[in-house]
Amino acid sequence: MVASLSDPRSIGAEDAILEAEATAFLYHTQQLALRLPMTLSLEDVVQEVIRRVEAGLKARAIAVTTTESGRLGVMGSSNCSQSFLRHLQESVPRIGMPEERSMAEKRQIFVHPKDPEAQERVEPAAAPVTEEHAWVVSPLRAGPRVFGTLSVGFMADGRRFAAEQAALSA
Repeated sequence: MVASLSDPRSIGAEDAILEAEATAFLYHTQQLALRLPMTLSLEDVVQEVIRRVEAGLKARAIAVTTTESGRLGVMGSSNCSQSFLRHLQESVPRIGMPEERSMAEKRQIFVHPKDPEAQERVEPAAAPVTEEHAWVVSPLRAGPRVFGTLSVGFMADGRRFAAEQAALSA
């Protein structure tokens, strides 16, 4: 059946893209739920989460941190620059970096593409230098306790980040 553009049953191109992206994200979420019980180590869990979030949300880069002895530690990453990872490792929680703010405030932090820090986070080989990135930094929680962050970088190509932020909140 072919519907005219004025037909209310027809789906706009943007709606169709959003539906396809939601379906892909649900697939990766389901795969993550199926594979996690079979993982044997924390490192395997972190790598599976990175793989599925990256594919499901079409992320450019991801970093998973946790607190160890009052300091941030990188548990895993994908396509992050070495300087960003080194900065995370050297960080003492003090509300400076978005990861520290996210943990202290127990909420998501959005790093705008125009923020110089947003561009320095992605490995240059993973994206063109001219490409801008936005980041969503979410606290990792176990009940009321925050134990780390999930930082996800997206290409800032005019896309809406509400869906990605909502998915990362879940």
